[in-house]
Amino acid sequence: MGEVTTAIFFGNAGKGFFLAVSGIYAAAIVHSPEAAVAAFAIAMFGVEMTISPSWAYCVDIGRKNSGSVSAAMNMAGSFGALASANAFPWLHRWTGEFGTYFRIAAALNILAIACWVGMSSLANHASPTQRWLQVLNNRSTTD
Repeated sequence: MGEVTTAIFFGNAGKGFFLAVSGIYAAAIVHSPEAAVAAFAIAMFGVEMTISPSWAYCVDIGRKNSGSVSAAMNMAGSFGALASANAFPWLHRWTGEFGTYFRIAAALNILAIACWVGMSSLANHASPTQRWLQVLNNRSTTD
C-alpha cells in the first residue's frame, strides 16, 4: 500500500476501532443515562470511522470483483447484526447484568483491530509484523 492508503487504512480505521472500544466499554461501566448516551455516541462515531476504509479495502483486494467482495463483507455484517441482537438478551438472562454484552463487544473490537493490521492489500505483501512496524514508524516520524 502507498503512504496515503496506509494512512487511511490504519489511521482512520485504527482510530475508529479505538473509539469504538472506548465507547462500548464505557457504556458497560457508567451509571447514568446521560453518560451511557455519550458513550454510545463515541462508540458509534468510531464505528462510522471504519466504514470508508472497509469499503476501500474491498475495492483494493477485489479489483474487478469488488462488488462480490463488498457483498460478502455486507453479508457478514448482517450475520453479525443478527447474532448481536440475539446475544444481548441471552447474555443478560445468563449473567444477570447488561455490562457483559458491552465488554464482549469491546473485546471483539480489539480483535477487529488485530485483524485489520493483519490484512494485506494486493499491493503490499509484507507480513503482519512488518505492517505493524510500518505503522509504528509512521507514527514516530509524525510525532
